[in-house]
Amino acid sequence: MPRSERPLEDDGGELTSFAVDLRLVRVKGGSPPYRKLAARARYSSTTPADAASGGKLLSLPVTLAYVRAFGAFSGAMAPKCLRPAALRYG
Repeated sequence: MPRSERPLEDDGGELTSFAVDLRLVRVKGGSPPYRKLAARARYSSTTPADAASGGKLLSLPVTLAYVRAFGAFSGAMAPKCLRPAALRYG
């Protein structure tokens, strides 16, 4: 059984906001385990888990794969989730 995610400390930072948004995308997608997400997105299960913990910013390709895995491009979440990765790559 997967562990539950630890609450994020709201420090007002871009990385924390990004993690919150990734968690929302996952919840709206039915909250599948990260292993299932990894299979959908074709990335390691630790990659999105680390990002959702607020530990790191995903690269743009990984962010796109994560959001696509849940079909979030059809909603308002995609631009919000993609913003930090887009800023990182200019």
